[in-house]
Amino acid sequence: MPAKQPLKLTELRALIKKHDRKDLEFIIAQLYKMIPKDKKIDNDVASLIENPEKFANSSKTSKKGKAMRPFSEVEKEVLFFEANAYEQNYMIPNRSIKKADRPKWRFVVKRLYKELNEYAKQEDYIKKTADNLLKLYEVLTYACGYYLFNAYDAFESVGIAQETFFQSVVDKYNKTQEREAFISKSIDIMFDNFLNRYTLYSDLMWVFLEYVQTPDMLYLTIDISRQKRQKLAKSEKTTKGDYEYEVEKKLNNYTELIFRCYAGLYEFDNALNDYQKYAIEREEEVKLYILISLLFDYEKKDLILKLIIENEKKMALRERLIKLKNYILEKDELPKYMY
Repeated sequence: MPAKQPLKLTELRALIKKHDRKDLEFIIAQLYKMIPKDKKIDNDVASLIENPEKFANSSKTSKKGKAMRPFSEVEKEVLFFEANAYEQNYMIPNRSIKKADRPKWRFVVKRLYKELNEYAKQEDYIKKTADNLLKLYEVLTYACGYYLFNAYDAFESVGIAQETFFQSVVDKYNKTQEREAFISKSIDIMFDNFLNRYTLYSDLMWVFLEYVQTPDMLYLTIDISRQKRQKLAKSEKTTKGDYEYEVEKKLNNYTELIFRCYAGLYEFDNALNDYQKYAIEREEEVKLYILISLLFDYEKKDLILKLIIENEKKMALRERLIKLKNYILEKDELPKYMY
């Protein structure tokens, strides 16, 4: 049989019209899975999905065949932006950035982001683009914790989701670093930076875990995370207050990442043991709820039910967990969403 030919655009549009919304959602999800990670980033697929009209307009107005400016010029502008951002020169009166140019910082970042990703298609520039993208990422994350710009959310202002930006950075380091260095670097980028209002550390973990799917990589991630957790726990004897909270949050992030790695290996006994030993919460019930939420991500119905039944005898559980237990007992399945 002759190989099937790709659909023409007219044929594609005709077929799309025949499907209802549910079918289209399924088709888009399946097509998204087929796109390689680097192509998702290089072609900014997330922007297409988030705002197709804006994406279409930008595609129409872009100049085909436009020559790229020298990389040295791009890198120089990244350093200039980084230095002035940390000096708050895009927000307060200064001689370095003109008043009219201060609100334009978001367009500068978006342009640099696109230029760096374009250069990353050339093997000789991947390492340099990774380092420069990281500089931009760290400025935006810093702006999520401290005032650098007149904007509530730096990533939203730029129009690039934090997960997307993070993946763009991690993807480049994955292509240029040895396994151990890549894992250690990615973990630091995840947990040493602030989040914007739409992102959770778990969201970044899911992105990172796409790059460490083999057993060897998962075990290596567990070992490196344990080393970092142990070092932080020993070296940071903190006083009460905000600083202690930040340290505990990072320790819990290491523990969650270890849990998810064990889950990826289907070693849930090890995942539970590590979590129960190292997770830090003021109340045991809160600790249990977070553990069950993690297990919910992996659809561990029987284990969830067992934990709820065991612990309702020891402590007062929130109504959500009781409702979850009753739902499982009645329907022998998990609900669509965690209560």
